[in-house]
Amino acid sequence: MHSVLRQPVKVVVGEKNAAADTVEQSLVVCGREDGKLVALRQMVREGLRPPVLIFMQSVERAMQLFHALVYGGLHVDVLHAERTAAQRTAAQLEATAASSAPARCCPVADWMLTGCSSSS
Repeated sequence: MHSVLRQPVKVVVGEKNAAADTVEQSLVVCGREDGKLVALRQMVREGLRPPVLIFMQSVERAMQLFHALVYGGLHVDVLHAERTAAQRTAAQLEATAASSAPARCCPVADWMLTGCSSSS
């Protein structure tokens, strides 16, 4: 570990480089770009339940998927560096509320999309 600090400390909670037991992960390989949305919709039909976090390669792709999922009737929000700090905080708070609220009186984000950069 390289650092500008003289005696840096690295703290690891839980097993190093491992997902938490409560997190379910999956990798779905799609042959074509339009197959990704088809596969995602199929997973929803098969019972995929929120909260869901999807990482995209760019802000543009995150926004494209955001619009497609909103059009499909899902409660979705998107988190990326091009949003203001207040918008990012609100999105994080809504996602936390969505994952912890047993019953909701108003729609909040069940799905969170995050774009890695503004360039593809």
